[in-house]
Amino acid sequence: MRLLYLIAYGALSVALINSIFPLYVSRHAVKISLHKGETPIHLARKLRDSSVIRFEKVYLGLLRIAGRDRDILPGKYSFHTRGNELFAFWETITQTPEPIYVEITVIPGLRARDIARLLYERMGIDTLGFMELVSDTDFIGNLAMEFPLMAGVKSLEGFLYPDTYRFEEGSGEAAVLYAMVKNFFEQWQKAGMDTLLDGAPLGFYESLILASIVEKEAVSPDEKPIIASVFINRLRRRMPLQANPTIWYITGRSAYWLKKSDLKIDSPYNTYLHPGLPPTPICNPAMSTIRAVLRPAETPYLYFVADGRGRHIFARTYREHLGNIWRLKNRRQRD
Repeated sequence: MRLLYLIAYGALSVALINSIFPLYVSRHAVKISLHKGETPIHLARKLRDSSVIRFEKVYLGLLRIAGRDRDILPGKYSFHTRGNELFAFWETITQTPEPIYVEITVIPGLRARDIARLLYERMGIDTLGFMELVSDTDFIGNLAMEFPLMAGVKSLEGFLYPDTYRFEEGSGEAAVLYAMVKNFFEQWQKAGMDTLLDGAPLGFYESLILASIVEKEAVSPDEKPIIASVFINRLRRRMPLQANPTIWYITGRSAYWLKKSDLKIDSPYNTYLHPGLPPTPICNPAMSTIRAVLRPAETPYLYFVADGRGRHIFARTYREHLGNIWRLKNRRQRD
């Protein structure tokens, strides 16, 4: 008789527990992502919205009782039970969450500050910390130990290779910068650029600086070697480059036409005031643009002007250049 009572009490206990924590297990897991900066409260809300649990406070209470409410890691969790706070709690504390990856596309021509803003919007990267590392000589020096071509470089501008990246959410600024710089040199090797560097009109870093200017000037890929030839011809004649994108880099404005006052800004990046190249790249160019600088076209051109249709008109003399500008203005008035 006593055995029957024990069985009855056991069955009643199971029924009571099941009424509070009904157990339903599915072969198909529910994936719940807990992002960096989110708390167990956010996780509980997502579990309730996905029918993994019914009562957020019960689930959170179990985490607090177990002392696990402060050490829930961000990541992607899998849950097989449905409507059961007790088993959802158990699944939470016994699994290691999968990393969450964020896909970021960096297009050619973006500046480091543009990339920092993009990373902040998509990943919450600290823009100030990112930009500090971009010009941190100790950080750059450590990179140069792995990538010798960076020796003496004072900025990572130009080395943040344009590509599509998959970063683990929560990645730090240093890890992101390292991945971009590493990709730059992987693409450099893949394209066989070392062989092109031999016999190039400029050295490695000077070519990268000029490529960043060409990247901002060129619209049509086939014009890149021609535009590169114009700037190299000017450098050989010790003429100022007078490249508008270097002024945009100073002002942060993207307006095509410059103000007269812009041309007087006292900055080493002002290629209207100072002959030669600016001290660093002004953006992060594509490898095809760097190739165009290493192997520029052979031309007599010293000037060019945008035709407003995505291409440029080139000239050998300043007089010819002024004529091209005059004809373009007349065309625009007719249009």
